[in-house]
Amino acid sequence: MSGKTRTTIKKRVIIAAMLAAVMLSVVAPPVGASQIVCFTGVNDTLLPLREATLPAYFGTTLYVPSGVFALAEVTVSLSSSRGNLYVKRGNRSLNFFIELGAVTDQDGLIYEDVPVERIGVLYFLPLEFVCEYFKLSYSIIPSDPASILRIKTSDAVYNDKTFAGHFKSQMEIYYNEYLTAKAAAAMRPTPTPGSGGTPVTTQPSVYEGSTVFLSFFGVSAEYTPRILDALKLASARACFFVSADELKAAPSLARRIYGEGHSMGAFLTSDDAEEYDRVAALLFEAAKVKSPLVASPPAVAAEVREMCSERGLIYRPASVYADTAASSDPGALFPTERNVVFDIRFKCTEDTHKTLTAALSALTDAGFSLDAITETSANAA
Repeated sequence: MSGKTRTTIKKRVIIAAMLAAVMLSVVAPPVGASQIVCFTGVNDTLLPLREATLPAYFGTTLYVPSGVFALAEVTVSLSSSRGNLYVKRGNRSLNFFIELGAVTDQDGLIYEDVPVERIGVLYFLPLEFVCEYFKLSYSIIPSDPASILRIKTSDAVYNDKTFAGHFKSQMEIYYNEYLTAKAAAAMRPTPTPGSGGTPVTTQPSVYEGSTVFLSFFGVSAEYTPRILDALKLASARACFFVSADELKAAPSLARRIYGEGHSMGAFLTSDDAEEYDRVAALLFEAAKVKSPLVASPPAVAAEVREMCSERGLIYRPASVYADTAASSDPGALFPTERNVVFDIRFKCTEDTHKTLTAALSALTDAGFSLDAITETSANAA
């Protein structure tokens, strides 16, 4: 290592009483996982109890899903091809090299022994290291029915006691929803390709090395939650393109989408730059997400693409649009070429979660890699 090499920022010892309060809320995790049942909050926002928000211990170090930091104005970008996770807040940044377990900052300084960890599709960042580097604070608040891990910037208004009291009723709701979802998942049989007598068409493994980017539009509180559940069961990530009207109707859904590790972009119906500005403002207001990704109906693709080029945005067309017919023959979605990168785009409808489940099984069996469109992957494509 060079003279610039630094060792890991020394771990602080969390007050024993606080640590005990968290551990009292632990529910035995699945084998190989170590997530704990603990609420997470950012500033004055309480997040639902979901796999994508639960902290986790790896060894003795407390980690938080990377998507949680988005509400603290931290941008996280994953590059699957390069094997790194880029984290930025203001003029400071960290580049986590996943396989090497090393980190560099914007000045090229190296930090050792602060690896990114992973459970399924979720990437976890070391809480104390990230908070200290980006000048965030955090606290563990004893509460009932579970403790709260709260990350704070200078924008936080409530003190910890007021925060816990303000969200007491909401925590009961989230906790009951979490227990119900866990019980339902435990009773759900493992899906198998072609179950129910439906033939599944798959292609041979020549598709290994090919990547499918999953994306959705037509987001709604009625249908999209079931799609998110299907993605979670398959440990798959996707990109959701949303309109201004959709964000106004369901801002909490935008928070769930981003909180569960998916990327987001603007869905535009015209080349009016002000339409993008409205979506961008509402997306940031709802989920503290800034995204240059744009999609549109095919009829206005040329005009929207030109506007994006002028504004420095990233236009992402679909390679194929999936419909409900794909649930009976998902192989029809596959490209005819080998070693390709292509997008499958779904409209959120009543039956999309069924179509998606069949497509995910077939794509995985055929050897495709599945990923979400991000700024990094869109620029590389």
